[in-house]
Amino acid sequence: MKRWVMVVPAAAFFLVLVIALAVSGCSQYGEVSKDAYDIALALHLQSRRQTPMKLPELTERIDTAEAEGRLNSRESRWLKAILRDAEAGDWERVTAASRSLMEAQIQR
Repeated sequence: MKRWVMVVPAAAFFLVLVIALAVSGCSQYGEVSKDAYDIALALHLQSRRQTPMKLPELTERIDTAEAEGRLNSRESRWLKAILRDAEAGDWERVTAASRSLMEAQIQR
């Protein structure tokens, strides 16, 4: 009988811990600068239109912001990965990734 008394609270604690970690770690993205957020928003809008017309402009925007120190290398890598998906025409992936990056900022 005493054994169950210790197992049940331990199991409940473990379950709560797993759920908390799952919810807090859902996004692969961390906190980003305003410039990174704005570029992610622009990529998201392009994905909704499903048109590659502004992609060269967004590439230049990422490169310029990184060169000027307004984006760090991590932000630049994330945005360029999303941009590569856009260039490949994988609009669903662009939509999901840009949304995930922007939603990660809401939780902060």
